[in-house]
Amino acid sequence: KKLPSRPYIHSAVPARQRCKMAAAMLKPCARPAAFSAAPARPKLVSSARPMRASPISQSYKNGENIDLSNVATYARHENDTGSPEAQVARLTARVAQLSPHLQKNRKDHAAKRGLQMILNQRKKLLQYLFKQDRESYYRIIKDFGIRNAVVGDVRGATRVKADAAK
Repeated sequence: KKLPSRPYIHSAVPARQRCKMAAAMLKPCARPAAFSAAPARPKLVSSARPMRASPISQSYKNGENIDLSNVATYARHENDTGSPEAQVARLTARVAQLSPHLQKNRKDHAAKRGLQMILNQRKKLLQYLFKQDRESYYRIIKDFGIRNAVVGDVRGATRVKADAAK
């Protein structure tokens, strides 16, 4: 095997002197006095390209292609955006926006994942509504044409019992 090509490794130069030689090789060269002060650095401008926003999210942010007229009918008061009914109405409008896009662009996996997340969020809200307020739950799934989101109530047995009790 060949040894590394560093002349001072196998020479008779003492270790202390080898350290000085190595330090001398690493020293920066001397600068003239005019350059002794550090020059002002220019402000860094981000050279990274801005992220490309998908047309889905951009149009959602701008409120394009989304029919939010149903949200007002389910809002409990004028500025209501947090009630489960209003959230379900908003998410349903979003599903209605994404569905035609995914029918055209079947390989848009990011939009597909977004749609799955929206559907899961809507399902959680519907399950919450089922536990808290059954009347509004059944009204919402009837108005929007949503399938039953509650696992234990596959065929709407509780609704049938509630209707029979009235």
